[in-house]
Amino acid sequence: MFHVDVSKKAGKSALDMPAHYQTRLEELILTLENEPVPAKLYDIKKIDTDEYRIRIGGIRIIYDVYWDKELIEVIKIEWRSKAYK
Repeated sequence: MFHVDVSKKAGKSALDMPAHYQTRLEELILTLENEPVPAKLYDIKKIDTDEYRIRIGGIRIIYDVYWDKELIEVIKIEWRSKAYK
């Protein structure tokens, strides 16, 4: 089981999202604890070594997986237009 750590900036962005996205983000966090790369459930793309992007509607979640520490660090939760800047 992995520990999911959401950065302060990503957490603040998540709180600014509409309620239906917040619910989906909570479900995603619970899923990531058990499966760090849930490709069957979400649209996931590998960005770099151990860095992934998940698409949920108009938002993007960018996170790193530290396999040896069983840790997932959520770096960004942003609207698509801002996520890649």
